[in-house]
Amino acid sequence: MKKVIESIFEPFVALVIALSMVATPALVLAKDNGHNDNNGKKSNPIAQIQKIQQQKDLQIRNDGTITLQGATVTGVGSASTTITTAFTWGGTTMSFTVKTDSNTRITQKNGNKITLADVAVGDVVNIAGTLDASAAFTINAKTLRDVTREKSIPLTNDIFQGTLQSISSTTTLPTTFSLLLGGITRTVTVASSTVVLKSNWTLTTLGQFVIGDIIRVFGSVQSNGTTIDALVVRNATR
Repeated sequence: MKKVIESIFEPFVALVIALSMVATPALVLAKDNGHNDNNGKKSNPIAQIQKIQQQKDLQIRNDGTITLQGATVTGVGSASTTITTAFTWGGTTMSFTVKTDSNTRITQKNGNKITLADVAVGDVVNIAGTLDASAAFTINAKTLRDVTREKSIPLTNDIFQGTLQSISSTTTLPTTFSLLLGGITRTVTVASSTVVLKSNWTLTTLGQFVIGDIIRVFGSVQSNGTTIDALVVRNATR
């Protein structure tokens, strides 16, 4: 494997070293959260985190493992198992084919799981995996993170968490309430059989809920793709 890596990437050794040196300031930024900058202004931790996420870095190790940070997606395979990426530093651009399988963890910026079908051309991705010894500039990805944007959370049978926007009725069941979920307002139906809980898992009523509370819902999504039928509703705030 070492010989394969050397034969493929020897022209880029100097580039890798340079990129590793550039990554160092990002670590310094992470440590300096909350301190004053050179102009005496209070630093913004969120802005610093975003700056770290935008850093470009390429590291290839002797055992064939590779981390690629800040690559741009240039194509998505029709089978939704591979993408092509371009990693640019100055006037040098390297193109990588990235293979995924059922063991690859694919997430969006906020850490929520997505599929490769959610990744679009132009997105910026961070990749960790191993080099494919049988194909040049090909990565078998263990993790792939799309850091460009936070896409809507896919609605499937699962646990959903969002911010309470409104409640139709707090005293009469069945009823509905609106939940801001993944940047989109969803309707949640509450039946007379739905279990309503406090944060400590004891029973409560919707009358104890306050607009702005963080609500977790266990249930299923209707065929319209926008309404969730709740089996359990838990107020994570109070």
